[in-house]
Amino acid sequence: MEHVRCIQALIDVDDEARPALVDFLLGISPAGVVEGTEWEGGSRPVTVYFTPDEAPPALEAIRAYLASLKNLWGDGVVRDLSVTEIGDGWKTEYQRYFAAKKVTDRLVVAPPWERYDPGTDEIVIEIVPGQAFGTGTHETTILCLRAMESVFRNRAVESFLDVGSGSGILAIAAALLGAVRVVGVESDPEATQSAWENLIANKVSDRVRMVHAAYPEGVAPGETFDVVTANLTGTDVRTHAGELSGNIADGGFLIVSGFLTEEADSITDALLAAGRGQVEHVTLGEWGAAVFASAWADSRDSGGSSRMGQ
Repeated sequence: MEHVRCIQALIDVDDEARPALVDFLLGISPAGVVEGTEWEGGSRPVTVYFTPDEAPPALEAIRAYLASLKNLWGDGVVRDLSVTEIGDGWKTEYQRYFAAKKVTDRLVVAPPWERYDPGTDEIVIEIVPGQAFGTGTHETTILCLRAMESVFRNRAVESFLDVGSGSGILAIAAALLGAVRVVGVESDPEATQSAWENLIANKVSDRVRMVHAAYPEGVAPGETFDVVTANLTGTDVRTHAGELSGNIADGGFLIVSGFLTEEADSITDALLAAGRGQVEHVTLGEWGAAVFASAWADSRDSGGSSRMGQ
């Protein structure tokens, strides 16, 4: 007899509302959100998975959130919500959404069940999708990885801090790109455990120190790094702009993401108010990232802001 192992919810909304829906779903199920698979007719429902015990309160929250979207944008904004019980074969169903993906010029993110033969100068990061946020499929993760690769290409990076590590993908990428001292800070215990498993799978556990703590705890007072990443939310970036800026070494870089493009100006203002330097923005779809380049302590540059398109 087949036993139900997973509850799958398919949610189809208007393109305008999809980024907000994904952000909401990541808040209640960061381990099981699949975005952007195109179905017949051009629709791209968001798929989210729950255990049978998790499903009832989660589905209640989803229905309430969809009702709020209708109040904001009208009934037509929500096209469909379907809930399916998936039996023993749910892992195969889940895995079919994930394949190796080249996300930068050099970095390839691949699940462990897929063999990928890297080309010249390619680096493969093995991540188990569904363990924690940061599987290489979300735009904000891709934006961070692209910005990181650009920084590593143009300067020597010895130390790296990742705030809100999730699956550990950014910390792993930093170690594989050449950083010798890498620290990841993550407050969720399950995500921290997931990150440790991914560090071991990628053979970088000797170079990455993963800390289970709520930032700024987990980082020693006055400790600075050549590069700091924080793939959080716009609110969290603005809240911690001062601490994040304080963790950047002179001439270092801060890469932040997790915010929508319309939040870019407020992110710029917060970063510039927290430290001296300049900010560049990049976008992918509805999501944005900002790269703050810290000025040297003895520089006469008073700081400024510039914006770079997608």
